[in-house]
Amino acid sequence: MGSRRLFKSVARGVAEAFVSRNNDLDGWWAPGLLRRFANSPGFSFRIDLLTGEMATSDDGPVPLYRNSLMSLGPAFARYFRWSAERHVAPLAPVQAASLWLVFELGRFVNSWIPGEQDEPFRVEVAITDDRGRRFVATAASHCSDPDTLPRGLLRRSVVTATPRILARLNEPT
Repeated sequence: MGSRRLFKSVARGVAEAFVSRNNDLDGWWAPGLLRRFANSPGFSFRIDLLTGEMATSDDGPVPLYRNSLMSLGPAFARYFRWSAERHVAPLAPVQAASLWLVFELGRFVNSWIPGEQDEPFRVEVAITDDRGRRFVATAASHCSDPDTLPRGLLRRSVVTATPRILARLNEPT
C-alpha cells in the first residue's frame, strides 16, 4: 500500500484529466459545455469524487440537459478511484474528495481560435484524509462562451476511436 503523499499525485492527475481536450462528451469538450451554465463571476461547479454528485456554487442542481453531461460526475468519481488504485493510494482514509470548476467570467485571454477571446477557468481537486490533511492540485485552461462564437466556429470533435480518458470513464464500477 502506498503512502498518503500519493494523494497529491492523484489530485493532480484528476485535475489535469478534467481540463484535457480528451475530456469530451459526445465530441463536445466538457468544460465548454459547463461554461454555458456559468452565469455570474465566481460561479462554479463541484463534483463529489466519492459519490459522483454534481452541484453548483449556490448549492443548486446542475442544469443537465444531456444524458452525457449527467454522466460526468459519476464518470469522474470512477476516474478518481481508478487513479487512486493506479497510484496504490489507500482510499480508506479519504474522508472527502471534490473537484471544483471555476470560471473567471469577465476576464479574457487570447483564444486558440484566431481573432477570438476566451475566459479562463481553473479546476481544483482537493482530497481530505481522516487526519484532516488536505491534498490539493489545480489545473487551468480557457474556453469560449459557445453563445458568442461566430457561426461555424462551434464544432464537435470527430471521434473515430475511444480516447484514453473516455475509455477509463466508461469502465464499469
